[in-house]
Amino acid sequence: MKHEIGIEKESPFENCKLNRKIYAEVLTEVVKNNNQGFVMSLNNKWGTGKTTFVKMWQYHLENQDFQTINFNAWENDFEDNALTALLGELKPIVKPHTESVFNNVLEKGLIISKHILPILVKSLIEKYIDTKNLKESLINITDEAKDIFKNEVDEYLHRKESIIEFKTYLSQFVANTVNNDKPLVFIIDELDRCRPNYAVSLLEQIKHFFSVPNIVFVLSIDKEQLEYAIKGVYGNDNIDSEEYLRRFIDIEYSLPAPDGKTFSEYLYQYYNFAEFFEEKHSQMIGNDKDTFLRICFYLFDNESVTLRQQEKIFAHVSAVLKTCRDNRQLFPLLFVTLIYLKVLHQKFYNSIKSKSLSIDNLQANLTKIFTYDKDSLRIIVGIEANLIFFYNNFISPNNNLFEYNQTNNKDELIINFCYDANLLLQNLNNLENSHYDLQVNSIEKIIARIDLISRD
Repeated sequence: MKHEIGIEKESPFENCKLNRKIYAEVLTEVVKNNNQGFVMSLNNKWGTGKTTFVKMWQYHLENQDFQTINFNAWENDFEDNALTALLGELKPIVKPHTESVFNNVLEKGLIISKHILPILVKSLIEKYIDTKNLKESLINITDEAKDIFKNEVDEYLHRKESIIEFKTYLSQFVANTVNNDKPLVFIIDELDRCRPNYAVSLLEQIKHFFSVPNIVFVLSIDKEQLEYAIKGVYGNDNIDSEEYLRRFIDIEYSLPAPDGKTFSEYLYQYYNFAEFFEEKHSQMIGNDKDTFLRICFYLFDNESVTLRQQEKIFAHVSAVLKTCRDNRQLFPLLFVTLIYLKVLHQKFYNSIKSKSLSIDNLQANLTKIFTYDKDSLRIIVGIEANLIFFYNNFISPNNNLFEYNQTNNKDELIINFCYDANLLLQNLNNLENSHYDLQVNSIEKIIARIDLISRD
């Protein structure tokens, strides 16, 4: 379940929990101090909040008297002609005193976007398709094709002149439309999600036809995904798509990685987890806010976890909590970790679900996914202990994980450990001595809750 952050036009960053206003201010200065026209890429992975940021930045710009356009390329890639789409976005900002020059832009745009030859050849074939003498028809087509080719050469020269005129009129139109010599900021979002041919065509049109003073294009993209699209268009994985993009982009910018802790606290409040962790579920094991958030801070302290994935995990936790019976014990550390694995490491999650792992295999997967430092050691060992304890009872409840050594009068692990043997033993001992009802609180039952097929 995705929610939209409320964006107030008068104060667009008021509800921003990632403290990104400073980046908008920096980018605004870049735009303000360069009115010759350029193309900037805002390059971040999918799910990192680019779309929300550019909406906020757009209002920030408008509040400083900039003229802006926000064009979602993905929602509009039904239009085959990218030039038509770009000109269509300009039309709403036409003013009475710029209408005539904009009409000149449209007129020249029509000329440079025409594809005469394919249309004429198609009409010629249709003209002769019903004649009885196919050979004679082909001769007629060939003769007329010569004229078409001659006309196409003339048309090429005419279009070349029209491109110059188009850019001249466009420059005049923009100069008379923008406010106080501030450039028009043309934001193009979701370009990397378009049909590859359309995305490349849009880039080509911007480069060849719209590189005029007073227009700044901002491409909100996942550069890596756009590079895949370029390779797809040219049918060659060996093409240097990064170098190709440099032809179109003058300035590259990336939003700094967000503070996952701040966003976790925001989502905790947004989904009203206090109701579940502090009031509704009195049987919750480790039911305080700090315990839950510490787990989240650890899981999301990773640049590869996007804001969208983080939000998806919180939304899933919320959905499951709403379906659980109030008197059921829940284990936040295990519960949230399993949802994290379901969203981000589904193959591992399914292996747990299907009992296809040994304890050693389970631990080997953990070391591939989770790293630690001295500050997070207790959390990660807690994750290891909970997964091993509940999974062991799932696959072979009679197997011991540790045993008492009468020689030294100490408990000792009889399994391997991933991170710290003493801490793992301590955690397993605590779980063993807690006397949980493992029929009610088995990992199988917990997974059934997570998969939303049971309330028990």
